[in-house]
Amino acid sequence: MLLLTRDKPFQDTMEMKTFILFEKLMLVEDFYWKDHVVTARQLKTQYGFIQKVLNIKNDLVILGDIQPLLTIRNPLEVINVNLRLDLVETIYKKRHVAPSVLKYPTLETITARYPTTDWLHIFTEGS
Repeated sequence: MLLLTRDKPFQDTMEMKTFILFEKLMLVEDFYWKDHVVTARQLKTQYGFIQKVLNIKNDLVILGDIQPLLTIRNPLEVINVNLRLDLVETIYKKRHVAPSVLKYPTLETITARYPTTDWLHIFTEGS
């Protein structure tokens, strides 16, 4: 069937998807999936989800080593951010100064504290 239609048998596809789902569940921080002990049950005619996946793992000889996902970290813990909110020149009462006059100390502070070589340039297509 694989040679004629390039489709895998349905059972193989379902086993693969079942195994992928189980691996995703193992990466979740819930201990039910990691520490589940398979016990024999009476009057059970078919396997449960975990039993079937463990049988697939044994048949395919897949190791049980699962690498943990990367933990989510705050970017401010990783990167040291140089942040200063005061201007180079001291302005005592902003409400008495025109906005065009306040623009000069602001630009001067930006060029003094943050050199142009450290800037991140973002180019857009004009949209």
